[in-house]
Amino acid sequence: MKQGMLDRQAKLLLAMHTLYITSMALSNTFVNVYFWKMKKDYIAISLYNLLSFVAIPLTFWVAGYIAKRLDRVYSIRTGIVIAGLFFSIVLLLGERAHEFMYGLGALLGVGSGFYWLGYNVMYFEITNRENRDLFNGTNGLLNSTAGMAAPFFAGWLLSNVINGYTLIFSLSLTIFAAAVLLSFFIHSRQSRGQFTMRKVWQDTIQETDWYYSMLTHFFLGLREGVLLFLINLLVYVVSAKEFSLGIYVLATSGTSLVAFYLAGKWMKPHMRQRSILIGIVMSSIAVLPLFIGLNFGTLIVYGILSSVFFPLFNIPIVSTTFDLIGSDPARVEHRVEYIVFRETFLNAGRILSVSAFIGVVALNDEPAIFPYILLAVNAVMLLSVYTMGRIYGQEGYKTRKRAKI
Repeated sequence: MKQGMLDRQAKLLLAMHTLYITSMALSNTFVNVYFWKMKKDYIAISLYNLLSFVAIPLTFWVAGYIAKRLDRVYSIRTGIVIAGLFFSIVLLLGERAHEFMYGLGALLGVGSGFYWLGYNVMYFEITNRENRDLFNGTNGLLNSTAGMAAPFFAGWLLSNVINGYTLIFSLSLTIFAAAVLLSFFIHSRQSRGQFTMRKVWQDTIQETDWYYSMLTHFFLGLREGVLLFLINLLVYVVSAKEFSLGIYVLATSGTSLVAFYLAGKWMKPHMRQRSILIGIVMSSIAVLPLFIGLNFGTLIVYGILSSVFFPLFNIPIVSTTFDLIGSDPARVEHRVEYIVFRETFLNAGRILSVSAFIGVVALNDEPAIFPYILLAVNAVMLLSVYTMGRIYGQEGYKTRKRAKI
């Protein structure tokens, strides 16, 4: 493989992941809306998402053991199958689905945990420091394309077809099956050694570059926890139309597509720290239009601005974290355990974020409070400017020879 290029295995992983993202974008974008139409309760929707975030890191520990003893491809396939099972159950339950929404949230989290553990380990093994930004940029481009087209198509169906939800959930199952089939073309990669967290724990409690990376992921989780479900739900609440949500996702994902493409082409390792600062500051400023009023217009302005600046801090944070794992042969040997820890800290932030949201909404669920919540969860990411700066400022990060996998 040429330096800085993507080989066939990397392209296969991108293709399989794009199918998974397409299926999730097609149906999961509207699951919160589906439950909202049955039970108009912000706290209930938040608890559904909270249980999913709790299940993800717990599943990561189990999936990590499987990936270490067997193969990470098994973890990927298990995750896709469970996601398919989730949508199958929703289809069978129909209008009674909201009665089981908390259990369904946990089931979706289990599926996500299995899938993302396998995917993240495979991503680390297939890429290296020279092509990681290119992979992330290409991945963001493909995900944005899928995230743009699938929800728009689904929103149109839901607004024009009587059994729209049945149709899109069934279509998702078909795409999941295609993703499983494609996974058989990805080479098996077994890890050596036992699944143990001792090395990672010692690396995390000491003031190392990995310690600061985990703090960064915790802050990222604080931002993501609320944003992953609230924005799309608010778009539906203010418009009362699934197609409006489809248009919103089309506009924001289209913007994200261009932003990820340009960031992937432009981003170089020495530019990461400045890029993170610009991205986080501008993402916080993007919330300000919502203080004018919470309506479809201001939400789409926020969504487009946020999509422009999100890649500026997401790409370098993700790339740097995997660089850190690849920087030390001992870390490479325990790459599965390091990825489990990464997801644990990320979801710990998400859990705290959603829990705090539930507490605030229990006291005041007026729409006027939401811009303040969104500003807070975006602004908290400013703390990562310090933590990532500590990583980039360490001489070891600059001079160590990265392991090539």
